Amino acid sequence: MSRTSCRFVLALSLLAQTAAAQTFGPAPDFALDAGSPEVPVPFGTLDVVEFGAASIAVSGSMLGLVPGDVVSSVSDGYDSIGGAGPTPPEPDGWAIRTFYYSVDRASLGFAGGVVEAEANPGGDGAAGDMFRAVQAYVPVPPGGGGTFWFMPDRLSNAPAHGLTPRSDSTESDIDAMDVGGLQIVRDTNFRGLWFTLAAGSPTLAALGADPATVLYQGILVSGAPPPVVYATPAQLGLQPGDAIDALAMLPTFGATSWTPTDVVWASLRPASPTLSGLPASPADILELGVFLQVRVAACLLDLLPTDDLDALTVTDPGGAWSHVMPGGDCGSAGLQLLANAPPALGETLTVNLVPPPPALGAVFVGFQPVTLPLFPFGTPLSCILRVDPGTLPPITFTGGGPAELALPIPADPAMFGLALFFQGSDFGPNPFQTGLANLSLSCAVHAVIGF
Repeated sequence: MSRTSCRFVLALSLLAQTAAAQTFGPAPDFALDAGSPEVPVPFGTLDVVEFGAASIAVSGSMLGLVPGDVVSSVSDGYDSIGGAGPTPPEPDGWAIRTFYYSVDRASLGFAGGVVEAEANPGGDGAAGDMFRAVQAYVPVPPGGGGTFWFMPDRLSNAPAHGLTPRSDSTESDIDAMDVGGLQIVRDTNFRGLWFTLAAGSPTLAALGADPATVLYQGILVSGAPPPVVYATPAQLGLQPGDAIDALAMLPTFGATSWTPTDVVWASLRPASPTLSGLPASPADILELGVFLQVRVAACLLDLLPTDDLDALTVTDPGGAWSHVMPGGDCGSAGLQLLANAPPALGETLTVNLVPPPPALGAVFVGFQPVTLPLFPFGTPLSCILRVDPGTLPPITFTGGGPAELALPIPADPAMFGLALFFQGSDFGPNPFQTGLANLSLSCAVHAVIGF
């Protein structure tokens, strides 16, 4: 094992020793409604905000939206919603599916449940909180199995992710939710974003769409063209007057418009006509499309039928994953940091800096994100370090050859769920003469160790 690899494994081991009480897995990003005190400054109703409210993960401009649009739900297309239960089972027969969700300001929660504890007059309010429910497939000998639900809990309250708890005059309301920066890279395949807009959004009128229409954006650059209609209400089995309030998507791979094999789960706003026809409530999770039905009843989420589930994302916490953190990249080199696959226990994570730096380059590796502008040190104005370099010194490359970094991930269950952050740099062709003036940075990559 190289000195770099050994140092990396040691740092992972030390971090794992302190992580026993950590809540593992990716933290959801979110959009806010118009009544939240963070709107319109620093965020808009058309922006998707990073967990912690540190910055905008995906701006409305990147979605092709215009002022006045309100994002009401969003999905990266990787929600773990295939089949009736968590599938496929892990090699040991277990499988887990985690539902992250939020509710509106009027929701009360099931008596004695985690939502009610926040929504009642003695709590801080539930609309800005993130809740979690876990569904598990557990093998039952001989050869059978059963699906079980764990009691819902609170993932984090509003202040923990940078929002405002309830007071006499104000409260943040999470209106849409998805995992990890919304540029999920699984096996290096970015698929796009699927989302809905609230009634009155100008883009709906321009597209001839309504709040039950699923839209799609596959470009995600500032100034992106308008989104396209991915699925109409009729294709989703919905009626005129329905409005989607929360969305989880598992589209057919490669599809940019509706196909009958797409899997779509959602909640609908109160008074949507489809709810009375099923029957269902705005706190239930429905499967839309060919098999219109209730998939998850409100009570399993500690919700009342009168509550409104208005944000949802569904993950498999056992899966390794990574995503590109937008922003912070700079310079003229067009630098990219590419990984062979998300980091999995017992595997080797290979990271490549492309194109290779001609003279001197480095990869920053850390366990915490930061937002550190570097222009005071003489770099181009837009250079922002997104990785805390305090745990490991940068790993350097010289000479213009392949800039490849191999990082072994020990097969140690204590490391499951640990977060890693990477960012590449190129110091230009003559770094010892020009200093940091010709620095180029890649976007950072955020990864979580899984199976």
